[in-house]
Amino acid sequence: MKTIPWLMLVFALASSCRAAEGNEVATHGVAPEPWLENQASLARAGGWEEIERDALRRLMSMNPNDAGPKLEELRLAITNAVPDIGQIKELVRNLCASPDEEACREARVLQASIEPPMSDALASARLLFRAGRSAEALELYQKTFPATQGRPPESSLELEYLSVLLTIPGREAEGVKGIEALIRRTEEHGSVILSRRAASLLAHHHFERTLAEALNDIYENGTRRERAARVLEKALQTYPQDSRTHRWRNALNEGLYWIGVDRGDMLAARGRFEEARKAYRECAHFRPDLPYSHLGLAKIARRLGQWGRLKSHLADALAQAGGRRRASASALPGFLLGSMKIKEMLPPTYMNSRPGMRKPGEICRNRLKCLSARSACGVLNRGRSGATRLHSSLPVVAMTRFRPGKSMPRT
Repeated sequence: MKTIPWLMLVFALASSCRAAEGNEVATHGVAPEPWLENQASLARAGGWEEIERDALRRLMSMNPNDAGPKLEELRLAITNAVPDIGQIKELVRNLCASPDEEACREARVLQASIEPPMSDALASARLLFRAGRSAEALELYQKTFPATQGRPPESSLELEYLSVLLTIPGREAEGVKGIEALIRRTEEHGSVILSRRAASLLAHHHFERTLAEALNDIYENGTRRERAARVLEKALQTYPQDSRTHRWRNALNEGLYWIGVDRGDMLAARGRFEEARKAYRECAHFRPDLPYSHLGLAKIARRLGQWGRLKSHLADALAQAGGRRRASASALPGFLLGSMKIKEMLPPTYMNSRPGMRKPGEICRNRLKCLSARSACGVLNRGRSGATRLHSSLPVVAMTRFRPGKSMPRT
């Protein structure tokens, strides 16, 4: 009998705990309207019509007087491959029966957009825009809506028109201002879902512009490569499924390579050779087809008097640049050694220590042992085509290429 009060006490405590948990959930629960609006926006972006339709119907049941979900349902019905005319007329009738005159006006414009001649003009404008012919698409909008200078009097069609403006040179700022105004208008009176679509389009446009600037900085403006690399890394993380990721990754590798080379050059100029070597070696794998990291290592070897390493790094540079097998330094082509100013990198006694050297101006009778005076000058000249050419090779070590158009004298 004494256990009964204890059991009653335990039951009461359990009941109070459940009630407290229920109150906490009710207090800190997520509001359903924003969640459903977010679901509808994501479903529209992903093309999931059933999920979007279900979210819109739940929103309409929660707030029957809100015209925003009804307009979105009408827009969804119009985008079908084969629109249901009866359903569209019924949706327009319901919207016009409400006291919201603005929603009724937009509904009538949407209904007219699936009927000729407006439907044909809008279809042609969309096809031209997808084909990259934005100027012609803009002309069609202006002919279809002459009263508003091409801007459609309906929010979703206006968003399409503004997206065309974003791609027209000189009218990009007008498109950005128009989208910002559309976002404010639809948030205050209209569809929050459409407002989110407009905000997403604007964010994507800013991202594309920043990405284009980053790509230009990688290949043209060497002083801003670090910022460009951060933008490209963010792009790869944010849009891993984008079809341009291969191009972004190549540009990122290009930027990281030159960042490492520039850092190695800076450290080497300050005499911090070990750190410079580390920078050159770390960046080499980003662009294995470029020789400049190995040439940086060769410069360090020259300054330290490490002639064996110098020849090895130059051979590596040749192998990376030409995709050839590892070659000895004596087989390096003149254009590569000339670009390195190899005469300054060789030891002072090198010119007089190699056999087979002849006096300046003497004709070479063995192409592997001597050079003419013209090929010994080691200077670069710019030809008519604008391409940099090496008009000469370097003593003995670079005797593999001659001036274009000139042949080796016959013995």
